[in-house]
Amino acid sequence: MNKITVVTPSYNQGQYIAECIDSVKRQKYSEFEHIVVDNCSTDNTSFVLRQHAHLHVICEPDNGQSQALNKGISCADPSSIISCLNSDDMLTDGVF
Repeated sequence: MNKITVVTPSYNQGQYIAECIDSVKRQKYSEFEHIVVDNCSTDNTSFVLRQHAHLHVICEPDNGQSQALNKGISCADPSSIISCLNSDDMLTDGVF
């Protein structure tokens, strides 16, 4: 069973990110990791992220979405399948 890594870049997406995270957790696939790369958000994003212990969170300044994705991918398990999911998007059940 291949591991799936979901990388989510975020900046001030506190109003959306919980639904994004929940959509990944609902997948019927046990071998996954979810990495959120947050660009030091100033809204409630950090509060929401702390509510999800399974997340790997990188909170540091970046120069936009591409750099955030690259940071997340570089932290992923090198043998995993990489998926990118924006913080205001959700996965449909059964995607994995």
